[in-house]
Amino acid sequence: MKNNDADKTAGEQQRKVIGKPFKKGESGNPEGRPKGKGLSITALVKAELDKIPEGGETTNAAQIVQKILDKAIADGDSKMIEKIWAYIDGTPKDSVEISIYDPDKAIEDLEKQFE
Repeated sequence: MKNNDADKTAGEQQRKVIGKPFKKGESGNPEGRPKGKGLSITALVKAELDKIPEGGETTNAAQIVQKILDKAIADGDSKMIEKIWAYIDGTPKDSVEISIYDPDKAIEDLEKQFE
């Protein structure tokens, strides 16, 4: 009997540790993530876009924009033109007309066709 109680207590303790190692309201990392650690790829790319490459006159971002425009204008790339247009004006909104079926109106319309 005594041994069975000890196993039960050990099992309960193990479940508590696996499922919820911290007490309610207690954080496992009270200081949070350190500042500047774990920069996102997006942040790193944005930083590179703002740089002016060695021997260059404009930022990397400006150079990319110019290449996009050259592809659209000089090469006449219709897909690039569509993409630029979509970024500037947004994609066109589709509209759908919805009507509710009215059997009485449908009968009236049919009668008018056969008059």
